[in-house]
Amino acid sequence: MKWFGLVVTIIAYLLARKFYQRFPYPFFVPVLIATVIIISVLFFTQYPYEQYLKDVSLITELLGVAIVALGYPLYKQWKVIQKYMIPILFGTFIGTYLGLESGRMLAKWFQFDNSVTYSLIVKSVTTPVAIEITEEIGGSARWRRYL
Repeated sequence: MKWFGLVVTIIAYLLARKFYQRFPYPFFVPVLIATVIIISVLFFTQYPYEQYLKDVSLITELLGVAIVALGYPLYKQWKVIQKYMIPILFGTFIGTYLGLESGRMLAKWFQFDNSVTYSLIVKSVTTPVAIEITEEIGGSARWRRYL
């Protein structure tokens, strides 16, 4: 059954994309709908989350490669980036601060413990980076305890 999680993930994403093409609303983005489908399948089949993580480890590894691959288009647009460096840096700073602060405030509002709070704080960065930061600051990069 080591392919079960990978197959479920791919099918869930393809179904979610079809659904989003038919109903293009912000709450129906494919990643959100696919997540709901995957959680439902895991819950109803009682498939262990630990095994699911092992099944989709290929996807997790490829996320890191995909993030690095984004560097090439940025390099090709270097002149545009230089021209708008101040607005880019300002927007990045404000966006980062609001992302961090919104996670902290939500955790405080719901009275989560520190492990969950630290895990929420990094919600605005890419997955490979978030996993590393979460583990470094004392959060939990393994969310199975909270499902």
